[in-house]
Amino acid sequence: MLVLIASALAGPCDQSVLGPALTAVENGYLNGNADAVNSAMRTARKEIKCDVTPDVAARFHRANALQKAIANDWATAEVHLRASIAAAPLARSPILESGDPRITLAWQRAQETPIVWKPAKTGMVNGLELAIRPDVPYIGDGSTGGGSGGSSSAGPALRWAALGGAVLTAGLYGGALASRSKYERVKGGPSSEVLPAYHTTNGLFFGAVGTGIASAGLLGVSFAL
Repeated sequence: MLVLIASALAGPCDQSVLGPALTAVENGYLNGNADAVNSAMRTARKEIKCDVTPDVAARFHRANALQKAIANDWATAEVHLRASIAAAPLARSPILESGDPRITLAWQRAQETPIVWKPAKTGMVNGLELAIRPDVPYIGDGSTGGGSGGSSSAGPALRWAALGGAVLTAGLYGGALASRSKYERVKGGPSSEVLPAYHTTNGLFFGAVGTGIASAGLLGVSFAL
């Protein structure tokens, strides 16, 4: 299980999947298919851990905006459009020139709201190594992050939680094995020694089972986001 979660933390990283996923988001929006948009965005969020260029980052932010737009959350859609401007100010997209008056208006409003950049520790921001951060969502070191109004994926955090749960599971199971050995040594002896060893073994074992199930659940949910 530890190996599985460690692999999951690294995450899939296939640019040949990311591009088509973003295209599927755009087509889904144009066709008014919210299910297609949401499904494609789940794929895109898994693949965005790849090293990206500013143009790809901007397209990812626009896809986030389309997902919010098709859900009629236009305020958050504008935040993600501003994020796309922060990533690549000169990038253009056919989706923004499709004739949809709602997305056109949101794009215009996003352009009218300045991006606020603040000093920060040097790190990756939308494919560039910078010592500043925008007040909008951005793609960082293998994850999404950003300022107020953002809706970054919780997947990485959940995978770290799953890893912690797996470590705890291993510890509990190891303790159960040690307690089981003690139980075997005192079995047949006085109940004052047998019962505590018995209850401790059972408690540790079922605790390991519980944390193992919870960790597996967190891991599954992290990939569904």
